[in-house]
Amino acid sequence: MPVHERMKLGMRSFERQWDLLGDYAGRQKLYADRSTWKRNSYFHRLQSAVSDIERLIAVGDAVIVFDYDQWGLERDLGGRTVFPFLERGGEYWGMPENDTSATEEFERTRRASGASHFVVGWPAFRWTEDYSRFAGHLHDNFECVLATEQLVVFDLRRSAWQR
Repeated sequence: MPVHERMKLGMRSFERQWDLLGDYAGRQKLYADRSTWKRNSYFHRLQSAVSDIERLIAVGDAVIVFDYDQWGLERDLGGRTVFPFLERGGEYWGMPENDTSATEEFERTRRASGASHFVVGWPAFRWTEDYSRFAGHLHDNFECVLATEQLVVFDLRRSAWQR
């Protein structure tokens, strides 16, 4: 199912569940914090991340997405070509073995795809711990143009020193 359809269906399902839970909590005189549920909901977070990607990255551009293949993005996201990180033939290939592998695979994919941006999604937010030298490579060489609770975006066309 395409990501936009999954998000719509998932959010509708979560919101229905929240209605039921909220009603039950009210009858039990318990506090139901719907805003926290929404902020932490997988589908609401995914919608926020996809909206940011679509806002920041031009139609026609390519983007490399590091999310441990958890978002299930299609190869085409509203006219933007998506390359998973790591990838082989456009398909997710698993996690990098180490920092050196991550850096080499990133550079290979960047050159082959012509990607304008690199996106790290929240499922992979441990990347700065797991791949600290790779994270340093990105921060040292490319401008970070967005950092939220959902994603971190690097513009691969702009050097970090141009800030």
